[in-house]
Amino acid sequence: MLRQFPAALKLYDRALDILPNDPDLMASKASIYKAQGNLDQAAKSLSQITTRTESQSAIRTKVNQLTLERNYDEAIRLLQARQANSILVLRSTGDLIRFC
Repeated sequence: MLRQFPAALKLYDRALDILPNDPDLMASKASIYKAQGNLDQAAKSLSQITTRTESQSAIRTKVNQLTLERNYDEAIRLLQARQANSILVLRSTGDLIRFC
């Protein structure tokens, strides 16, 4: 039962109907499109993934997509902006917390 891409895409569409802004679902759907070699649809699935997206895996998927598209400048911009948005905060206990 491997490589049943159409069935998997339908399931992700159903899941996205329930959780339309879930970045991990969007990234997983994009990964299916990439496995099919459909980079255009993968890019469309990742269009809502931005520097403000909390999911690290979704960001990694988008950077990977941009790299496959040879859009290195955009991949670097995304990573740099993401890093700039990260803030280290010192809690009263002295522990460092990273907010993204």
